[in-house]
Amino acid sequence: MKRAIAVIVVTVIAIWSPARSTALPSQEERVSGFGFRDSQSNRDSGFGFRDSQTGAAPDCLLLRTPNPETRFLHHRQRTKDNRRFLCETRTPNPEPLLLCQPLESKKWFFASLRMTTARTYDVQYSFEQLSREAEQARSQSRDDEAIALYQRALKLRPEWDEGLWNLSSLLYEKEKYPEARDRLRVFVADQPKAGMGWALLGLSEFQTREYARALDHLRQAMTLGTGGSQALARSVFYYAAVLLTRFEMYDQSQRLLFEMARSGQAESYLVEPVGLATLRMPLLPEEMPPDRREMVRLAGEAALALNDQHQDDAEKLFQQMTASFPQEPGVHFLYGAFLMDTRPADGIAEMKRELEISPFHVAARVRLAEEYVKEGQAEEAVKLATEATQLAPQDATTHRAWGEALVAKGDVPAAIHELETARDQSPDTVGIRWALLRAYTAAGRSADAAREKDAIEKLAQPGSQP
Repeated sequence: MKRAIAVIVVTVIAIWSPARSTALPSQEERVSGFGFRDSQSNRDSGFGFRDSQTGAAPDCLLLRTPNPETRFLHHRQRTKDNRRFLCETRTPNPEPLLLCQPLESKKWFFASLRMTTARTYDVQYSFEQLSREAEQARSQSRDDEAIALYQRALKLRPEWDEGLWNLSSLLYEKEKYPEARDRLRVFVADQPKAGMGWALLGLSEFQTREYARALDHLRQAMTLGTGGSQALARSVFYYAAVLLTRFEMYDQSQRLLFEMARSGQAESYLVEPVGLATLRMPLLPEEMPPDRREMVRLAGEAALALNDQHQDDAEKLFQQMTASFPQEPGVHFLYGAFLMDTRPADGIAEMKRELEISPFHVAARVRLAEEYVKEGQAEEAVKLATEATQLAPQDATTHRAWGEALVAKGDVPAAIHELETARDQSPDTVGIRWALLRAYTAAGRSADAAREKDAIEKLAQPGSQP
């Protein structure tokens, strides 16, 4: 008896009664096998152990589990006289403990993993087992368990891209955005052509307020595509559009938002983003001041009505907006831009009113310059376009307006310089290239004109632009 106990007793923390010690099986009573059951899934793990020296099962096993923070393993030992022992590993850091107890008793004794004469075994789960259980948990919507299993499997095989993608998706769905972001950065580094990966990375970074990175990665997703997922594509377009507005790229934002509206996206979802973009307010919808919400709503509904060719409805909304918010920046510009196509004189008056309220309004100057070019007032157009360019030298629309005004004035060489600057700042804008082609033609530069024509044709090909 003493010999049997010595196998497990060295630094044992004894908490059992004297009578309890006689319950331990003798060497002759030991059996040769153990079965293990996972306490979280309540499934057998498929492991069994024998003493490598004696061929028999030891009195008690000391188990080191792959994930000691969350896992508990149990095993049962059945002796020849049908007595059963339950052993459970518990893992309070820094020293996991093994607890062993005859099932017919309520008392425990504890064996420390620091024991030197007890035999210890490392319980290892194979990658195949972990990946299989992770997939099963995911398919059965046991998301938390699936996340833990994917994490453990990826420790064994970090290059498992399918598991990394599934883990990232689950983390995003559970709104664990920083963790999803970090996993997705690893994923796209290994799979740089995976548009869905860039999409989910950009969406995660939006949620962690890394807006510049989010916009770059959402644009990458728009270029590569989202694998046919329409829902994901809509999210990518929406968040890219609102970020373009926040970074003061209003025209690009409006193009995306109106494209979404034309594709059947619910317009109620787009009203506020469209209103912010058309009023040129560099805010996300959630950043909008409450006292500006009605103004933004009217602007968005008016712009969407105009996009749907409902001219009368649009004008009523614009008039309501200017009457309700006559001193707010952007309001008269928006109404004036609408009037330029139908009543240019009224449109010019609204633009001038905008400049009285917003003396540094760049877009109002550009729009007025464009109208003055149409009306043959080249000198006034050049003056306004020059001011706009000085206010916003990195804005391609200002250089385009200045270039077209200079063409109208007859200064083609200077016009080409401004139009080339605009093209270099916004190479994918077809309208700028058309203006430059006309200027090259007027200057007799046929080779340059042909080059611009080829570029225009390439840009017109499907899929050439996001």
